[in-house]
Amino acid sequence: MPRGRAGTTPRSGVLTLALTAVVALVVTGCGSGSGGGTAADCDTSRGTLVVGLVAPLTGELASVGLGMKNSADLAIKEANDRCAVPGYHLAIQSQDDRADPRTGAAAARTLAGDPSLIGVLGPFNSSVALEMQRVLADASIVEISPGTTAVQLTRGSNPVTAPLRQYQSFFRTVATDAVQGPAAAAYMAEQADRRRVAVVSDGKTYGEGIASEFGKQLATVGGTVVTRLQLPPEASPAAAVGAIARSRPDAVFYGGEYPGAGPLSRALGAAGVTAPVMGGDGIVNPGYVAAGGREGDLGTS
Repeated sequence: MPRGRAGTTPRSGVLTLALTAVVALVVTGCGSGSGGGTAADCDTSRGTLVVGLVAPLTGELASVGLGMKNSADLAIKEANDRCAVPGYHLAIQSQDDRADPRTGAAAARTLAGDPSLIGVLGPFNSSVALEMQRVLADASIVEISPGTTAVQLTRGSNPVTAPLRQYQSFFRTVATDAVQGPAAAAYMAEQADRRRVAVVSDGKTYGEGIASEFGKQLATVGGTVVTRLQLPPEASPAAAVGAIARSRPDAVFYGGEYPGAGPLSRALGAAGVTAPVMGGDGIVNPGYVAAGGREGDLGTS
């Protein structure tokens, strides 16, 4: 069977319908309910179409990845119940990337080997997406991510001076760092009136990207980056707290995910730093509070 490719195939009409009906449902994580039938009533005589999913199903970001998987499972079930793609049964094949780029690339290669695959959902992490893009593009497989924000994924390594969309099969449903970072800086300086900001990132693709965009915009709206640090995920927050405290910031912007941001916020509070922590969509998670996030901290999404 031809797979869901970025180009055309003899069955491109059917595959386009499948991608439209299934991928849209899975990305949004919802369905419109039963269309009056059940999976047992559907014509599946033409076989099975597979939607791949790559997400961090284990590790610190498992709550995000499992949320993606559960949404996908539900959406596929609802699509099958209402016979969304006539003639076909729909199936989901989930792969755990552990938020690791090399593992994500291996997962993409595994999925690409399935001739019934019509598209891939995920990943969540920008660093993982950078490794998956080439694998799936070489196989002409459409990829849609609900969480990757790195600008270079769709505009290349020089997005301002020489933008280049290298991989035409990659799409996403979330605002990029070039939107989230500046929006956070504008809010912090102009609405919250906190203009002296310590900027910290975890050094990964997502964290460094959004932190850099925040810093650039802050300078244009009358703010100042009073210190700029990298705090790798495996490092203790204590490694950054002293430098942050000495810079006497009005706020701290953290580029990274909630498992790193929460402990940093808690450590800052314990050291007497009352400045709130702000981050991008990577810290907007119930797990942030459990990890140490404080009242008054902020996130964009």
